[in-house]
Amino acid sequence: MLARVVTIQVRPEKMDECIAIFKEINAPSIAAQPGFDHGHWFVDRVSGEATSVTFWENEADEEASRANIPRLIEGMSPVLASEEVYQEIFEVVHEQRPIERSG
Repeated sequence: MLARVVTIQVRPEKMDECIAIFKEINAPSIAAQPGFDHGHWFVDRVSGEATSVTFWENEADEEASRANIPRLIEGMSPVLASEEVYQEIFEVVHEQRPIERSG
């Protein structure tokens, strides 16, 4: 499994609009990609930083899904402070779930 971390810079006063675009348009588009497993989306309302961490079943699906990123960023252009996109790919080597406690 791979994790892709994508960070963009949003105009802080446009963060609510950015979140709406992401929830209504971008997230469903990402989730429809082959090999998508799950994702988390984070924002810092003060700095305007918005980061997504998406998890992909394999390298081929993650790589193919990158073709979708420019279109998604273009759709967010009215709320962005910069069109720069920072992206990193990581191999997932461990996932921790809560430990079940006996009562």
